[in-house]
Formats: sequence, structure tokens, C-alpha cells
Amino acid sequence: MEQNPPDGSPDSTALTEASSESERLDQQSIAAFAEMLASSGIYLVRAESFSGPLPSPKALEEYKKTAPELLNLIIKEYSEEGPHRRKNEDRLIANGILMARLGLLSAFLITVLFLAAGFYLILHGHDAAGAAICGAGLVSVVVAFLRHTSNRN
Repeated sequence: MEQNPPDGSPDSTALTEASSESERLDQQSIAAFAEMLASSGIYLVRAESFSGPLPSPKALEEYKKTAPELLNLIIKEYSEEGPHRRKNEDRLIANGILMARLGLLSAFLITVLFLAAGFYLILHGHDAAGAAICGAGLVSVVVAFLRHTSNRN
């Protein structure tokens, strides 16, 4: 009969043996259950799923056994991909900011040109044409602003 250590906790060897015996019995029970179901035309299917940026721990262990250099390559590639992805995202954000600023500058220059052309026409006696051009310039900027604002929402 096994003896417990003086502190009253079970011996670790006994726990390991009990755990492996329990796993063996569970596997035998599953196999017996699967045979019983198969004889009645029902089959037991076992599936595993893993989600993550790296292969499952079980797959990594298999890689380690069969091709240790492949495991190192997978981990190296994964660790290098993160900074690369962040660098690309930073570039995309910087380009988006640049495009927004260029859009604002273009809208400002077009508006100024329309207003200048309209005032020039008004000063040279073409009041209706000048007012129409000034109004068209202002309306186009307001419409572009409203469209941009509604697209955000």
C-alpha cells in the first residue's frame, strides 16, 4: 500500500499513475462506445480545431520532432511579420493624412480661383456672369463638404 508524505498530500508518482490510468480507461471507453455506435450504423467523429496566428501547439510539437529547422523558420517568419504589418499600416495612415491635406488644399485653391474669376468679371461689368461663377465655386465646395460628411456617417 502506498504511503502519503508526512504533510498529508498524495505522492506525485501515485497521482501521475492514476492520471495515466484514467486516460487509458477514457480512451478504452470511447473506443467501446464508438464500436457500439458503429454496429448500429452511427459513427462517432472526432474533430479538433485551433485558431491563432501560429499552428496549434500539437502541430508545433510535430514540426519540432520531424524538422526542427522548420519550426524555427515558422517562428522567425511570425515574429518578422508583425513589424512589417505595422510599418505598412503606418504608411497607409500617413498616405491617408497626406491625401486629406491635398484635398483640402485643392478645394481651397479652386474656391479662390472661382471667387477671383467672379470678382474680376463683376469689376469689368459682367455682374450676372461674375455672380454665377462666385456662386458656383462656393456651392461646389459646400456640396463636396456635405457629401464627405454624409459618407463618414
